[in-house]
Amino acid sequence: MNVKLGYTMNFLAGVWYDNRLQFNSYHAGFTLLTLADQPKEFNLAMERLKYLVYDMFTDTVFIDSNDQEQIGKLVQAGLKVTTLPDVPVDQIVNIALFCKGNAVMERRMTILECSLSSEIGDNVMYSQQVEESLGPFAQDGWWHTADTKHAVLSDAVESSKIIDINANPSWRELGLNFSRSRKEADKKEDKVLYADFRKNDK
Repeated sequence: MNVKLGYTMNFLAGVWYDNRLQFNSYHAGFTLLTLADQPKEFNLAMERLKYLVYDMFTDTVFIDSNDQEQIGKLVQAGLKVTTLPDVPVDQIVNIALFCKGNAVMERRMTILECSLSSEIGDNVMYSQQVEESLGPFAQDGWWHTADTKHAVLSDAVESSKIIDINANPSWRELGLNFSRSRKEADKKEDKVLYADFRKNDK
């Protein structure tokens, strides 16, 4: 049986806005629907959502992806960055959270509605629901991938020899990988291996 539930999380992050770095306190709320057959699967999905908020987005700096020069400076300074397809106002951060949250949970659970407010944003609540436009997030990007990536860095930044605080561990490395889907398991079980037992010719 599918279950609808609510969950809230608070996190701190930086935001590069109006040519200066500011620190912000965010409050995020989720309306979720379980889709997995096994409780373990939607528990893992919830842990992935927590990782997104508390590890990927907490202590990051949200910044417009077009500002590659400033992104390079932040990375060189050892800061974690999250690149966005627009100016990182609360509405944009909220849609990023909505998209990436759904992506990382891989249909074990789905976000029906995501809302976000912040101190800098005067605690105005922004909401994103399934049927609403994704705006600049309709294009392909890390926000639609199920991995832990949350930034697009230039080749120069990627190749720089600095401590990589922006590394992207796999879900397996984090102990949060899902079991194989039934479809994947069926495919593997259908494979038949044939051995050649003929004697070698002398």
